[in-house]
Amino acid sequence: GGGNGGAYTASSGMVVRLRICSNWGDGRQSGLSLLEVLDASSEVLRVPPAVLSVHGTQGESGSSTLSRLLEGAGRATSTKLMWSATVAARSDGTPGFEPFELVLRW
Repeated sequence: GGGNGGAYTASSGMVVRLRICSNWGDGRQSGLSLLEVLDASSEVLRVPPAVLSVHGTQGESGSSTLSRLLEGAGRATSTKLMWSATVAARSDGTPGFEPFELVLRW
């Protein structure tokens, strides 16, 4: 992605993977309020929701609300304003959850 004034360019072929390994609090839910992508000049890029996907949550939980990550407000505390997903418990029975990924592909 890239462009002037946060414009989106579909031809970059870039993939960014964010691996979420832990959270604060709830062992079955994980959430984020905002995801920003910056260009080389530290300008916020407008990222279309269609390029964002989630992998590794329970039943791909959270897929339908991914746009909240791009349109959200930093420091949001209301779950209605945040993206959240049900995470998969660790297969070895230890506290926490299996890591999952948010992927931006454009």
